[in-house]
Amino acid sequence: MTATIKANADQSGKWGVAPSLRLDGVEGAGNASNLGGSSWYVLSSAPEKEKAIDFLTSIWAKDVDFYQKIPVNRGALGTYLPAREGEAFKASDEFFGGEPVWQNFSTRLAAIPAVNYGIFTEEADTATVAQIPAITSGGNVDEIIAAIDAQVRQQTQ
Repeated sequence: MTATIKANADQSGKWGVAPSLRLDGVEGAGNASNLGGSSWYVLSSAPEKEKAIDFLTSIWAKDVDFYQKIPVNRGALGTYLPAREGEAFKASDEFFGGEPVWQNFSTRLAAIPAVNYGIFTEEADTATVAQIPAITSGGNVDEIIAAIDAQVRQQTQ
């Protein structure tokens, strides 16, 4: 989201990076979270399968220099932890009040516990998002939860 935020020059200096909230009573909960990202896949039937795997491995799992460019040029954060030692991660960003934004993000990234979301995550997420208007307009929480449950059950039969 940093690229989107920084597209509005009048917002410079008005933003900062803060840790996420922690859920009390949840074992392993911390002040770090992530939702989003991208995935690359090589199909088993790909005609140049080994070359594709080698290319993706070379860029995404070895190229520290690549990970210095994507935060600065695209506002994206990669999960390759050795890249954290590079200059892009040490640099401050005046837009964000001089904070070392990428270092802050990557420090929190290292603290995010692994989560197994299961195979129906997208269906549950879609059902929940569909109910946000009902939640924000003061709808009955029990009815909203029942509606989410019904939609997820219908989509996952």
